[in-house]
Amino acid sequence: MKTAVEELGIPHRVVQDNVIEILKSYGTRYWSTAVLVDRRGVVQYYHICEGAYPEFEAVIQRLLAEEKWPGARGTSVRYTGRGTNSHP
Repeated sequence: MKTAVEELGIPHRVVQDNVIEILKSYGTRYWSTAVLVDRRGVVQYYHICEGAYPEFEAVIQRLLAEEKWPGARGTSVRYTGRGTNSHP
């Protein structure tokens, strides 16, 4: 993941929780679970299982706009279903 973050020029922290310690700290028992935490440490989005990518993207865009993140306007990520962590 470090290589992908560097190649994509992602300026913020990215966490990969391979041993599920972070998810357990949020009280979840399910894999896979997506948790989006804002810069204040407040959970803004929580979703159990795969899917809900448009909803997840909408929360990301809202947070970027609220924080006036440089380059956020018109920036979006499109889920393609391809990559090292995607299912066939």
